Amino acid sequence: MFTTRPRLIRMTLLTLLAILALPLVATAQGTPGVPEGTENRRSIIVEGVGTVDITPDTADVSFGVITQNESLEEAQDENSTRTQALMDVFTEAGIAEEDIQTAHYSVRVINEYDRDGNLVGVQGFEVWNSVTVTIRDISIVGAILDEAIGAGANEVSSISFYVDNTDAAASQARRAAIENARAKADEMAEAGGVIVTGVISIEELSSPEPSPIMFDTSEADAGGAAESAPRQVPVSPGQTSISVTVRVVFEIEQPQG
Repeated sequence: MFTTRPRLIRMTLLTLLAILALPLVATAQGTPGVPEGTENRRSIIVEGVGTVDITPDTADVSFGVITQNESLEEAQDENSTRTQALMDVFTEAGIAEEDIQTAHYSVRVINEYDRDGNLVGVQGFEVWNSVTVTIRDISIVGAILDEAIGAGANEVSSISFYVDNTDAAASQARRAAIENARAKADEMAEAGGVIVTGVISIEELSSPEPSPIMFDTSEADAGGAAESAPRQVPVSPGQTSISVTVRVVFEIEQPQG
């Protein structure tokens, strides 16, 4: 009964000695944000965010021409005439040909039904032609809306404002994000009794494109808008923003003295 205990004790001691004989290595391997090869350097990991507000410089607008007639040929002819007049407005405004695109074209049969819902026959036809235009001068958007409606467009389905080239704003936001990260690191270092001495790594986590600003065009939609000749549609592009998030690993040291 007592012969197995010394053997068990010897095996346990041998196992402990084997574990203690292994080299003790303290690393930060697997720590998020710490680059490989810098595990033994003391550091602070901080995320910084930079945001820049910018004014849109480009607008996408969809114009529609909808015509109805008992004759399909006459509905198409009227639609073609009004659409051509609409195209002339864009050309005279200096809009490039590549910025004008036919987005939709359809012909719909308008059926006639009796009071019981039974099909009686064909009442007429509806032709719908939609054109999407990119306007690169925000200042003329309101004028183009007026002239387009006057030329025969009886639908304005959407207007979206955006920044065509965001490189400069993204660079500014990126610098602001790094400055924000440094300010946080300095604050944390001061509270912890250390100082920031350098940067080990910088990683950009996100740099999303700004979302387009949608403009409500319900009041500009057709139905007699061309005949009433309203005053110029007031258009305000507003502002959008670009945000950049970075993760920075700062090296820290204990202050001397």
